[in-house]
Amino acid sequence: MKTCDKFCLLIGLAIAIRSMPIPSRSNEDESVDIKPEDEAFALAYLEKYYKPLQPAASPSRKRRSDDMSQQLAQMQRFLGLEVTHKVDRKTLGVMNMSRCGFPDVTPFSTYGHGVKWPRNQLTYRIVSYTPYMYKNEVDDVLRRAAQVWAGVTPLKFTHVHSDKADITISFVSRSHGDYFPFDGPNGTLAHAFPPYPESGDIGGDIHFDNDEYFTLYSQKGFILFVVAVHEFGHSLGLFHSSDPKAVMYPIYQYWDPDHFSLSADDVKGIQKLYGPKTDNPYLPVPVTKEPPFVPVPVTKEPPFVPVPVTKEPPFVPVPVTKEPPFVPVPVTNEPPFVPVPVTKEPPFVPDPVTKEPPFVPVPVTKEPPFVSVPVTKEPPFVPVPVTKEPPFVPRPTAEHSHLPDTEDNAVKPLFPNACDHKLVIDAVTTLRGEKLFFKDSFLWRSYIDNEKDGPYYIRSFWPDIPNNIDAAYENKHQDKVYIFKGTQVWEISHYKNVKRFSKSLSSRFGLPDSVKKVNAALYDERTGKTLLFVGSKLYSYNEKRKTLDWSQPTLVEELFPEITGEVTAAFQHKGLTYLFSGPYIYEYSNNKRISAVLKSNHFFNCK
Repeated sequence: MKTCDKFCLLIGLAIAIRSMPIPSRSNEDESVDIKPEDEAFALAYLEKYYKPLQPAASPSRKRRSDDMSQQLAQMQRFLGLEVTHKVDRKTLGVMNMSRCGFPDVTPFSTYGHGVKWPRNQLTYRIVSYTPYMYKNEVDDVLRRAAQVWAGVTPLKFTHVHSDKADITISFVSRSHGDYFPFDGPNGTLAHAFPPYPESGDIGGDIHFDNDEYFTLYSQKGFILFVVAVHEFGHSLGLFHSSDPKAVMYPIYQYWDPDHFSLSADDVKGIQKLYGPKTDNPYLPVPVTKEPPFVPVPVTKEPPFVPVPVTKEPPFVPVPVTKEPPFVPVPVTNEPPFVPVPVTKEPPFVPDPVTKEPPFVPVPVTKEPPFVSVPVTKEPPFVPVPVTKEPPFVPRPTAEHSHLPDTEDNAVKPLFPNACDHKLVIDAVTTLRGEKLFFKDSFLWRSYIDNEKDGPYYIRSFWPDIPNNIDAAYENKHQDKVYIFKGTQVWEISHYKNVKRFSKSLSSRFGLPDSVKKVNAALYDERTGKTLLFVGSKLYSYNEKRKTLDWSQPTLVEELFPEITGEVTAAFQHKGLTYLFSGPYIYEYSNNKRISAVLKSNHFFNCK
């Protein structure tokens, strides 16, 4: 009996276990593998960007857990996440995204909180710059970012260089004196402060994290234009928006700067503070009411009076007159036929044939016998002793840009000596991973560092390219190389197709007509811009827009400090920039500082 009871109990238990639902992996709680340090990070994130829903009156663990749960729900709801009240993987992933340092939820409402500038004419100044972009580019980006908001409001912005400005913009790192320190790369990108008097002297100021990699277009970093538009919104009084399509959404998103426009949510917020622009396309056209309808009185037509019909007169036929009788014209007879007499040709008389004179052979004279010339032996070879050059000591000063020739009446060799430490390179460019160094009518190729191949005649590669070129650069995205000489430009596409532009430098690159020569050219991979060196000046050409970035050139020393002499060639390699000036190469790091001064034959493996 006991055996039966145990057996029945086991059968029943097996049936019960089999009938229980098995939890699905898809519904598994995503917070089971969240580590304690993740919860600590989430708590710090919530304290920084979301206000507590209730004052912290009770220090109990349960109360703190409930408050964090409510704050998590608030954050998930604001950013459009699934509201789970827990630190799940998706929530933690969003928390780790780069974003603005301004709080998402504050004691103020998003629109109509009353914090605004009391005037529409605002000034801003830039006190420091990011090392990853050119100064002129940063100025242009911030100008366009401010113009985005001016385009939909009566606001007008002016860039000033004095100490007094409404908005001060700076690039700073870590702790920088405002009690809101930055956290290093790939974290908080920037923050801004509302207009004064709510923020005191710092009201309206914008701070960018100088540890972040800000770019013009490249998605390898953060587009400065997008971040700047967002921060200008805070500086004007806007808070964060929960609309992911809005530029005031707190999480960084990529937008193409050339096709950027504000969302309806952004326009609504800024116009709530400052009103619409008078010629703003977002402003609705007022509808005027039509006057009430007044019917026109209808007048009756007079009664119909028929017009009396008059009868036509009777038909009277017209009399027909007969034609006169036919009278034939008399025919006159032709004169009788008289045949023309035929004269006979004279008989054929052949021309007399004269016989050729008999053949008389010309006597053949024999050549004189061969007399050999005695061969004299050359004197034995005596080698000329080779003296070694003194060791090279680089001295990067202006007077060394063009060193004088110490030998009088020196004979120019047929081929340039690549290991001559006085060598001045005409131009340098990359080409599908190679480096090409141009000198006179020759070029050297270098694929592996410090190894050269050549020299070769330039015309052996491209017969249409002239000798003694001025500059060259490669646009890797287009797979094209551009060669400059005087005001003419040649385009080499796909390594072999050569096209000479009929246009001059002014019409092709927008340079002034006074520019008759480009000394060096450099395509900057980080910015997508081409730098054209003209004497001591520098122009920036936007390859995407096909226009110059700056209305006026800048000085070379402003973008590349400490360089001496005129830049004769330039190229980029492994993230570094190399500028050739006379017999020297100046190596620049990404922060535009000289990291090394090299000989002009540095890449030729010369001993």
